[in-house]
Parts: sequence; structure tokens; C-alpha cells
Amino acid sequence: MKTFVKYEEFPYKLWFIMLFLRCMDLAWVQSSYVPDEYWQSLEVAHNKVFGYGYLTWEWIEGIRSYLYVAVISSLYYVLKNFGLDTPDAIITGPRILQGILSSISDAYFIRWVHEKRNGRFYWAFLSWVTCYFISYCSTRTLINTFEMNLTTIALYYYPWSPKSKNFLFVFLVTLLCYARPTAAIAWTPLVLINVFSMKNSLHYFITSYLPVGLFVSAICVSLDSWMHGTLIITPWNFFKFNVLKDIGTYYGTHTSLWYFYAGIPAVLGLHIITFYYGFFKTLSTRLSNIKYDVEAQMCITIVWSLAIYSLLPHKEFRFLMPLLPMMLYISSGVFSNWSVKANSLHIYFVAVLLVSANICSIFYLGQFHQTGQLETMTYLRHAIKNETNPKIVFLAPCHSFPGYSHLHANVSTRYLTCEPNLQDVPDYQDEADKFYNDTSVWLKVEYTTIYPCSLPTHLVMYDSLNIQNFLSVKNYTLQKEIFNSLHYSPPREGQKVYVYRRRGKRC
Repeated sequence: MKTFVKYEEFPYKLWFIMLFLRCMDLAWVQSSYVPDEYWQSLEVAHNKVFGYGYLTWEWIEGIRSYLYVAVISSLYYVLKNFGLDTPDAIITGPRILQGILSSISDAYFIRWVHEKRNGRFYWAFLSWVTCYFISYCSTRTLINTFEMNLTTIALYYYPWSPKSKNFLFVFLVTLLCYARPTAAIAWTPLVLINVFSMKNSLHYFITSYLPVGLFVSAICVSLDSWMHGTLIITPWNFFKFNVLKDIGTYYGTHTSLWYFYAGIPAVLGLHIITFYYGFFKTLSTRLSNIKYDVEAQMCITIVWSLAIYSLLPHKEFRFLMPLLPMMLYISSGVFSNWSVKANSLHIYFVAVLLVSANICSIFYLGQFHQTGQLETMTYLRHAIKNETNPKIVFLAPCHSFPGYSHLHANVSTRYLTCEPNLQDVPDYQDEADKFYNDTSVWLKVEYTTIYPCSLPTHLVMYDSLNIQNFLSVKNYTLQKEIFNSLHYSPPREGQKVYVYRRRGKRC
């Protein structure tokens, strides 16, 4: 097994194994996770390539880069030009592409550990493939997944000791900062450690970092300006809206320590035990030689990143994804050191436990949690084929369901919107809040007072919404009941999705 990964060449055998595992994830994970999976990637790409698709306010205001969207758009262009743009290809193609990208970064993670630990990569391999959150997100078209992929590759090329120089990581990190500006948080301490470990730090930075950074920045600004239609620097817009205007708070807040007691345990699963052990041990004993100690540098990076993340009110599990390679490097190191003296029975028990926990988690989350959204879009795609001028209205929290990227049909759709208060309107409520705060008034105004002839052919909603009187009066009948989740926490969602169709004339 020592020749499984060679230092001087890309480990293709390992990559094929990881590609197979990501194909398994693709088959198992048939559920939704967060709206960004569709509305900040697929939907935007679909709009650019096929000429129709909903653009959220982020793209109107120009706070998002088209870098990741361009990857998906390229695939869409190929499918379109070769006449292969079937709905199945449009939906599955980007997930396959993302799975390939993830498998490449997977191979780089194992290769990285192999080289840093002199061939001891077995526990790193097992830790990586049994981290359920990575498997859960590896084939999702999330910018956070793409960010984790580039981060993992950049960590491989990062000069962990002052004697090594490889500036491919500067290229990748600059791309990361445009694709996802918060990537600058995690890379700031690593860049500073590398720069100030050199005798002439300023000269080193100017001659090594600056040219690559400026070159990549010029490419990214050109791409975004071309796609947005005006000169634009998306990282600045991102900072202006999310930090200076604190727009992120509008989408939910958590306590300062949330990442420590909820975020990290949730994304690491069973690996939280070995990570925290290795993390605190390194912080307490190995910081004195940080210039040459790989794990000490990673611990400082993690502490810094979590401190900054914790200051931001809006927090999500997926924001931790770029830190997972470093966390699992530390966690797998604990396993590796422990296994030297452990007996075989204990080693096999731990390995079976990790594999079993990962399989159970992925099976549940991929097959029984939030699966109704995707199945609903499949049903609607077939249901509207025989309709004349179909109109679909989703009476659900904003962006709960995918859009045209899953319908792949230029039909009329309507979603409850949830734009933040960009104009500083007093006592502001978005459309979704107005609907749920007084549903009967919203329906009366929308479909009686103002638009009496605008009744949709199809209504989509969760079972938690009770508008039976409206459905009866307007002649809607239940066409499809779709399982969504065994349980749900947000009160506006539900265990089932209902699709109603209107009978008779519209007016």
C-alpha cells in the first residue's frame, strides 16, 4: 500500500476510488438542503444559457460572482449545443460535474496527508469518507462545496515550511476570494505565517503573491463585469451588503458560541471527539514551533476563523465546510497515533462504527429528510405537459423548491419572495412574512381584489398550511400528496407536500 499514492504524480487509482464513492453519494442523496443549492447556482446558469430563470436580489445587486456559475453554464452550453438538454440531463449533469470536482479534491486531501505523515494516510482516508456532512454535500451544487474543493487543493500546494515555494495555491486562494469572499478569513493567518517566515517579507510578498493575485483578480473582475453588464467588484459588494449593512442578520441569527456547541459537532459527527482532543492538545503543547508545525498552523487558522465567524450574527453549518480538511487532518492524526498501540479488535470496532454511522446518516438525510421538494418538481414537470398556459404558484417559504433549473420549461411560476429591507423601509415585511402573518388577507387581495383572473392552474404547499376554504371556493382539488420529511422544525414547512390543480375556467 505504500505505493498507493506516489509523491511525484497524481494518484489516479485513489481518484477512481473516490469517484466511485461520490457516485454512491449521488445515488443516495436525493434530498434538498438549502436554497443556495439551486437559486445561487443552477437557476442563474439556466437563466444565462436558456434565457429564462429567476434571479434573486443578490444577482440584481451584484454581490455574487459568476465564477462557479460559469462552470455550470459551460456544461449547460454543451448540453444545449448538442441537443442533449433534457430535463434529466439539466438536473443531474451539474451534480455529476460537482461530484467529479469533489472526487479530485478528495484525492488531494489523501495525497496531502500521505506526504505530510510519511505514508500514514489510512485513518485520514477513513475519516474523510466517513464524514457524513462531506458525503451529504459532495454532489450538491453549493458554492460552499466548490469552496471546500478549492481549499483542499490549495492546502496541498500551500508552502507549509518556509523552505518550500509553490504559488499555485495563491492562484487558487485568489479564485476562492472571488467565488466566496469569506474564504479570505481562513487564509489570512496562513498567508501571514508564510510571508513573515521569510527574511525579506515585503520583497517576498511583492514578487511572489502580488503578481499572481493581480492577474487572477483581473480575470475574475472581467468575468463578473461581463456577466453583470457593468464594471463590478463582487467581493466589495459582498462585504458592503453582508458586513456594513448586515443583511445576513435578516436571514437568521445565532449566539456567539453556536459554532462550538452546535455547528462543529453537527458537521463532524463522531469525529468531533478526536478533533477536539487533537485541537486542544496542539494548542496547549505545540504552538512554540508554529513556523514548522503543520498542525499548529492549522489550529491557529481554525481558531481565527471560528472567532471571526462567531462575530457574524448569521451562521450556518455549511459555512464550516472550508475548515473541514484541516479539522479532519487533526482528527485523523489522533486516530493514527492511537492505532499504533491499540489492539486489532478496538481498531476494527472504531472503523465499523465510523462507517456505520456515516451510512445511517446519509441514508436518512438523503432518502427521508426534505425529499419532497425534488419529487414535487418532477411531478410538476410531467403534469404541465398537457396543460394550456400552465401557471404554478408555490405557497411556501421563499425558495423552498427549485425553479426553472428543475422544470426546464418556460412556464409561468410565482414564489413568495423574501428580499431583505434594502431601502430601509420602516416596519418592513417581506412577501412571505405578509402571507404567513395573515394568509386569508393575502389570498383575498391577490386573487380577488387586485387580480381576480390570475388564479393559477397549480398550487404547491406544505401540509402545515391550512387554506381549505380558499381551495374549496376556488375549485381546487388535491392532485398529488408527496412525502417530504419524517419530522420538520420550521413551522412553515411540513411532513408532506400537496399539489392542487384547479378545475374549470379560470375566471
